[in-house]
Amino acid sequence: MIIDSTVLKELIFGNNSKYQKIRKKFEGGELTIRIPDVVKYDVFKTIINENIPEEHFTKLVELIVRYLEYLTVNLDHTHITDAISISRDLKVDFSVAACLVLANSLMDVYVTANRELVEKLRKNGYSVLHINEIL
Repeated sequence: MIIDSTVLKELIFGNNSKYQKIRKKFEGGELTIRIPDVVKYDVFKTIINENIPEEHFTKLVELIVRYLEYLTVNLDHTHITDAISISRDLKVDFSVAACLVLANSLMDVYVTANRELVEKLRKNGYSVLHINEIL
């Protein structure tokens, strides 16, 4: 399953029991979760504005980076070109387009927590699931 930052942030920082079940399945090897490399930067943007003491902040970033290493797939030039085209055509964020490209490339499913995005992408012929459809 390819997830975007809306799902990833909940898996890492959230305490919703449904998301935590997914995280446990991933950590237990029952589920494969992947993200395009650009999605990890959305997670970093989230923690920039958090009011975390410096001594904890450094350790938190280190742990998050390590965790994300297991999920991240680096996009090649073809993927990036395709993602730029999709982003332009659909007027969606580049990271969303990257998720679509990666899902297509790996023959996997793209999962998001954004209902409006699901509707928009489906109207344009893309296969995408809302997180509640798999919970």
